[in-house]
Amino acid sequence: MRTLAQLLSARALDMLLSWGLPITLALAVLVGTPVFAETARTDPSVAFFYGKPLPVAELGRFDWVVVEPDHVSARGLDDLQRAGVTVFAYLSLGETSPDAIDAASIIGRNAPWGSVVVDPCSAGWRARVLARVDALSARGFAGLFLDTLDSYAMVLRGGARGAAAAAMAGLVRDIGQRHPQIKLFLNRGFELLDEIGSRATAVAAESLLYGWDAAGKRYVEVAAPDRAWLTDKLHDVARRFAIPIVVIDYLPESRRDDARAAARRIQAMGFIPWIATPALDTLGVGAVHGPVARLLLLHDGAEPHSPVIDLIAERLQALGCAVDFVDVRHGLPREPSGRRAGIVTWFSDDDLPEALGYPRWLSRQIDAGSRIAMFGRPGFAAWQPLLDKLGLRAGPAGQARAARVVRRDELIGAETEPLLRSRGLLRWHAAGRELRVHLRIEDSDGQPIDPVVTAPWGGLALQPYLIEMGYQGRARWIVDPTAFLRAALGITEGGGQTPCAPDAGPGRD
Repeated sequence: MRTLAQLLSARALDMLLSWGLPITLALAVLVGTPVFAETARTDPSVAFFYGKPLPVAELGRFDWVVVEPDHVSARGLDDLQRAGVTVFAYLSLGETSPDAIDAASIIGRNAPWGSVVVDPCSAGWRARVLARVDALSARGFAGLFLDTLDSYAMVLRGGARGAAAAAMAGLVRDIGQRHPQIKLFLNRGFELLDEIGSRATAVAAESLLYGWDAAGKRYVEVAAPDRAWLTDKLHDVARRFAIPIVVIDYLPESRRDDARAAARRIQAMGFIPWIATPALDTLGVGAVHGPVARLLLLHDGAEPHSPVIDLIAERLQALGCAVDFVDVRHGLPREPSGRRAGIVTWFSDDDLPEALGYPRWLSRQIDAGSRIAMFGRPGFAAWQPLLDKLGLRAGPAGQARAARVVRRDELIGAETEPLLRSRGLLRWHAAGRELRVHLRIEDSDGQPIDPVVTAPWGGLALQPYLIEMGYQGRARWIVDPTAFLRAALGITEGGGQTPCAPDAGPGRD
């Protein structure tokens, strides 16, 4: 994927925004419609991730995901597909590494990216591409993200450029005819769309608002005239072919708020946003539609209804998450539902009927990529296979009492301070390196106890260090429930993302 900054703008849009008009009204003035309302409801959510390992749980909340196929295992691909994701494999048609093609097929160089520009008329290159497509199709990829479609235009002019464009269009047609079931997602290629636009599933373009200058190794804000040009081009493609239009912009992770604002603006313009770093190897900011990301809130209907359940649900709904209550006494979902943001549990004891097989069910959910946030009690007694998977260890039984707080962070002390309590204290502690301990207690024997941790699989916030129940049943939080849910489930609120979309997870302790 190339991020050359000669793209894109909305001079008229910028002018209307400078007058103080809301962006929706400004767009309505420009295009005479209610701001692509239908597109916003029906377009897929899209993510790009070229790194490894693949964060399946986070990417499983998108409709489409574009990956570097050599970084995806068979299991990772299967997990995403079982979550209902359409997975596209990245494929460069116009550039490659210098040692991957014979010199006779090279027509130029893209020095900032360390690649060479390939002649689309080369028979050897065409054969290599088609063999690669065959292999990707055999692996089970549902689509291809076709990149560098117009790289030839950087070095060719006149008749040579026309011949190269015709050859590139012919190569894309050959791919479609050879594998008619496979979806073709084009990165730009505007010069080719008269020939191949009807075969495209979607079109993407980079750097509408923010780009990456590969030569200067710096992020840039796109100039208004360039932004206007690309905006017009993308609207024209949308009108002509009635396909989704995706915009990929680039910002550093340190500018997450700017990324969310950019995603909002891109989405309001009628396009699907993805804002990330240039290598596309970190989780960026995108748009996940509400119906595709839901949470299960598990509780035990045999216990008296706790106000804490409602408080947790309120926090989740305030983040924008859809919550489905499940009474485990009526049975557990048979299979992982795939398109859920995660599972939240609230139990006041660990006495669920053994016939439910809850620990084994929970283990399968984690294997399927669902994150789990446990409140109160875990709902199961120490079962070593599951504890090993969670990176937890059960401490020795005994009468030693909680003696001191040895570690705490910003999640602790939300509404009241933790008091040393031993009744009902589960003596588990973090054993895995990937766990982040937010509260550690040490008992009088010097043994560690970790009632609040987060991890790649989710997290737990256990009594008696979760809430203090006060006058008339008022709950005062020891643990900040919103911050815990964000860290455990990887959810964030607002911006270009629907709240239940991926964001940066917790760091390691």
